[in-house]
Amino acid sequence: MKRLVISIDPGFDAAKIVINKRQYKYPFAVEDITEELDKFPLQRTDNSFVLCKMDGRTYLVGEYARRSLLEAEHLEEAKVDMDNFYTTGRFKTNLFKVGFFAFMGMALYDYAQETKDISIDDINNCELFVGVALPHEFCDILWKTCIKDLLAEDHKFILDIGNNKNIKFDLILKENNCVYNSQAICALIDMVCNDDGNMIEKDKTIMDYLPAIVIDAGYKTLGKFKLSRDGRMDKAESNTLFAMNNINEQVSAKIREKVPNIYPYMIEDLYKNNESVYYEEDGEVKYFNIKKMRDEITKQKAIQLMEYLRRQHNNLLDVKLILLAGGTGAAYFDTINEYCSKRINLKDKVWLAKSGFDGAECDPVFAISIGLYKAMALHFDF
Repeated sequence: MKRLVISIDPGFDAAKIVINKRQYKYPFAVEDITEELDKFPLQRTDNSFVLCKMDGRTYLVGEYARRSLLEAEHLEEAKVDMDNFYTTGRFKTNLFKVGFFAFMGMALYDYAQETKDISIDDINNCELFVGVALPHEFCDILWKTCIKDLLAEDHKFILDIGNNKNIKFDLILKENNCVYNSQAICALIDMVCNDDGNMIEKDKTIMDYLPAIVIDAGYKTLGKFKLSRDGRMDKAESNTLFAMNNINEQVSAKIREKVPNIYPYMIEDLYKNNESVYYEEDGEVKYFNIKKMRDEITKQKAIQLMEYLRRQHNNLLDVKLILLAGGTGAAYFDTINEYCSKRINLKDKVWLAKSGFDGAECDPVFAISIGLYKAMALHFDF
């Protein structure tokens, strides 16, 4: 029986998935369109147009769902849904369940298309090992209260991916094949362990890198903790102040002084596409430069974060390593590295988690899912 090892980082902004060392990323957006199917009459051949049919409902998922939620006509309704979805309560919602399995199905489909060593029709006959990376501060309680029960059962759903219609999934997940870990710890594993989950430097253990500050900075939360010399975890916290959502809120608040109905989740797409927001004032068309505005605030936040860490951790005088992971961690890296280079005790001690497979680098947004994959390799002895 073909074995597929799947590690999933279900981030607020995107699902990052690794299957047998291959990496996939999908916007974590889900919209129930069951009552609005007649509004989607066009034949979509683009594989980013994905419908998920589950439990008698039809959902738009991924890139097109994100676009739909950002349409002007949907803004007010979408704002309520998006505000509710960008909390840890999302893990207990039906929309999370739909998205989680839809994106797993999309990754399995893409894996089959890319590798050709398995057909999509054979997926349901594979043995699946699934790991989920969860926010550090809440990972144990989330696993016990919802994620564990969510995984270990038979999952039936149908995906329409572009022109490929009615792809039927019947995924049977065994409880003993499902694991979880802290997103922040997975980031550290990514940097110090090889593909088999063993230490890269054979004469070292994780203890040799301690004390360390590990920061998993994502869209909605920034997970931070210190690993002390004895491996004990101190002052762990999940902080929203330094997350990208907070930065986007500052940008959108400034824009709303001139342009209403601009919300934080919209800034992400505007920034990625390097778009401006236009408005008219005194008969003249003016604009907000989104990229410039957010880059400036991001730099300010990174410096504020370092000042906060100094207050929290004895001026960082005994720290051997500061590890940054996640998309926001990557956005902070240059500023924090420059900040630390001016302090003799922190020079060359800032790492960005970007250790991919087979010695290659990866996009830092995959560091957590790759670290989890490496931990799974050791746990299951692959």
